[in-house]
Amino acid sequence: MTAGPGLGRMVTDWFQTEAVSDGSERVVAASLARIATVDQDRYLTQRLFGNRIGRSRGLRLTLLAALLIALVAGALAVGGVRTPSAGRGNFVTGPSLVVGRGDHVAALLTDGSVIVLGGLGNGGVLLDSIEVWKPGEPSFVAAAPLIAGRVFQTATLLSDGRVLVVGEPWDGEATAEVWNPATRRSIATGAPIVERYGHTATLLGDGRVLIAGGNGADVDPVTGESTRSGLRELELWDPATGSFVAAGSLVAGRPDVGSRASHTATILADGRVLIAGGDACDRASAEIWDPSPMRSESTGPLTMARARHTATLLPDGRVLIVGGFDEGSAIGTAELFDARTEVFTEAGSLLHPRGWHTATLLTDGRVLVVGGERNPPGRASVSIAEPEIWDPATSAFTPAESLLETRFMHTATRLRDGRVLIVGHADRFNSLKITEIWDPVASRMERPATTMPLASPGASFAGGSVGYPVPNQTGTSEACSG
Repeated sequence: MTAGPGLGRMVTDWFQTEAVSDGSERVVAASLARIATVDQDRYLTQRLFGNRIGRSRGLRLTLLAALLIALVAGALAVGGVRTPSAGRGNFVTGPSLVVGRGDHVAALLTDGSVIVLGGLGNGGVLLDSIEVWKPGEPSFVAAAPLIAGRVFQTATLLSDGRVLVVGEPWDGEATAEVWNPATRRSIATGAPIVERYGHTATLLGDGRVLIAGGNGADVDPVTGESTRSGLRELELWDPATGSFVAAGSLVAGRPDVGSRASHTATILADGRVLIAGGDACDRASAEIWDPSPMRSESTGPLTMARARHTATLLPDGRVLIVGGFDEGSAIGTAELFDARTEVFTEAGSLLHPRGWHTATLLTDGRVLVVGGERNPPGRASVSIAEPEIWDPATSAFTPAESLLETRFMHTATRLRDGRVLIVGHADRFNSLKITEIWDPVASRMERPATTMPLASPGASFAGGSVGYPVPNQTGTSEACSG
């Protein structure tokens, strides 16, 4: 009898293309694998239908296939299984934070754990706390605090597994510290040359970290009032000495000014660093810093002026630039930078213009864009709950399943198993303890935080972090008007 095997293959194909993309899919897949194996389905069929039927291969396959279809159809009919479109994934409840926060930083550690540091709590309280989450655990666990409370800082995973934290401690001093996973404590390292926030910190191939731009703190010698101004100074932190050294200056479209903040910095395949957009004399300007002469030179320009955008290095070496703000409006476009030609080209339109979002490279080469704001600083807060996914094959954005909460000034960290952990603010005024996880195969009936992650590991985190956006303007536009 051949109808059974044929039907078994047909049902297998149906489940692979149409079945639910959640935890039950894994159960179905395992069952189908058993069906497709010539001998190993005998035990299950005999237990269900008796020894006589169990001896007939064709009838055995037909009955099991019909049973699986009935089970899944019944689940769909009662709404017990969510069926997102292929590739959209789903957001499910993640581990709980000890302290709700936003404007923080996060990094994936070498053991697969996630660390979150600093930021602002409810009421704008400056946080010095550190929390660590190990996949499989229901919540984050507090670690020893930072030496100083920090916000708009950067956290860079170093080659040896430690984390370099640089940025505004709000006490008028330029400081930095290094968190050690072995001791779960942070210790002071050499002081940066310039106090700054809203900068970028990029891990280089030799283990050093490039600090670029941002806003600095100045004190008026007459009034004693603190003011903020854009920075053009570059500096390098060396893990061998624990000290910072000067590394040249930004160009930023105007050599006489050259400051840049709320920009992005991305290490390219050849070891150079692409620095793009931001609050600068020319928000469409871009430059490339070369470590050999420690010099930055203009490239580009961008197809559109933008700040508070994201930049994501793709597997083919190109850089995807998404969203941001310019002249009081959220930007709804994306563009690609090709390091070979040093040219930016258009790369599709967002479904929802946004800035202050995150853009995370997925294991299949697509990019998940999450959260953000429709309005720039100074206007009513409108956070976004609709994520989208950019596909390099089509240069187009498609909708992902909706967030559980709107997110703003949050972090998105890709885990080893390919899921993405979302942590942080619901909007400008509410910090959340609740986190969520984008899972390519989960339904909202599941709680992945209480189960072990899938066995297949993703690529290890490459290190480096993009500077966090800053809610106030830098004042560079006034300096550029002359």
